[in-house]
Amino acid sequence: MASHLQLPTGYVPSLNLRETEIAIKFIKDHFETALSKALNLRPPFPRH
Repeated sequence: MASHLQLPTGYVPSLNLRETEIAIKFIKDHFETALSKALNLRPPFPRH
């Protein structure tokens, strides 16, 4: 299934690709930590 993303004419992203990847990882890690804490779970093992 192919998807098509339409961006407005003249759209300029605020972040470059690398910055976007870093931001997504930060949010994911923060969510994971906060959820673990809220559920009183042990922190996940570090990923390599």
